[in-house]
Amino acid sequence: AIDILIVADPKEPFTEKDKFFIDQYIMQGGKVIWLIDPVQVSLDSLSTGHLTMAFPRDLNLNDQLFRYGVRLNYELLQDVECARLRVNTAPPGMPPQFTLHPWYYSPLLVPSDNHPLSRNLNRVFTEFVSSIDTISGNPQVQKEVILSTSPYARRVKSPSTVSLQNIDNPPARELFNQSFIPVGVILEGTFTSVFRNRMLETLGIPVSEVIPESRPTKMVVIADGGLITNQVDYSSNPPRIQELGFDRVSRQTFGNKAFLLNAVFYLNDDSGIMQLRNRTQKMRLLDKVRLREEKPFWQWLNVLLPLVLAGLWGIIYNTIRKRRYARS
Repeated sequence: AIDILIVADPKEPFTEKDKFFIDQYIMQGGKVIWLIDPVQVSLDSLSTGHLTMAFPRDLNLNDQLFRYGVRLNYELLQDVECARLRVNTAPPGMPPQFTLHPWYYSPLLVPSDNHPLSRNLNRVFTEFVSSIDTISGNPQVQKEVILSTSPYARRVKSPSTVSLQNIDNPPARELFNQSFIPVGVILEGTFTSVFRNRMLETLGIPVSEVIPESRPTKMVVIADGGLITNQVDYSSNPPRIQELGFDRVSRQTFGNKAFLLNAVFYLNDDSGIMQLRNRTQKMRLLDKVRLREEKPFWQWLNVLLPLVLAGLWGIIYNTIRKRRYARS
């Protein structure tokens, strides 16, 4: 028996028969972690030509996930709270000169503190993620966002171009005006089969074998297939697999591994391990937007405040000194 099924970054469309097997596994109380990329981006084209296209990826799962209670959107998310990218900015023919730039397509996602699965976790390192909408209609299914963007994000509809050439001319900050866009959702309850009331003779499946409604169960849906992917360091011989969530530019390890382990433990009803894991310390990141906007204020405050305090102390000292000598 399969305790938890992980659908990890599929590339090809699912057949109706594949969907049926997954659906009926869920109807029997099976738990699933869906890690889906609704938009495909060619990283090879981006690394060689500095420009690529982002296209919708049809995996033939939309109707199934919609029936369970979510919709994955064909768009990419950009976020001010993002990882950085090392880019060669030297003119052609000159020695390489690498500088760091914000890579808005690599959001550092925020785990929700409102659910035990995602509570007390570090940011999650991602790249080319999409958004999720929850669908109302089945009161027997509870939905909760467990992973989202920062307060400074925006949506880019697909198809669209993804270019490294615009990294020096980023979008205006006023465009990053959407807060906490959902990327990960947990669904808990009794689900309705997507194959309910459907004729399945073409699949060779008798209608009598279809379980129309599930036992109480759970599933996690993430609009990013790469969240589960380890990066590989090809500069070493042999190539070395990096720890899950490791960012080679900042040399930091983010909360991807802990998030996925929490998802597995929570779906597996291992409450004891969940309580222990929720005691971990979070890595608090500075609010980069406020830092940038309030930087002049704090700079002037640090310069002027000591001078003002020194001046006040001098005035008070001289006043006290004059009074003392006047009395004497």
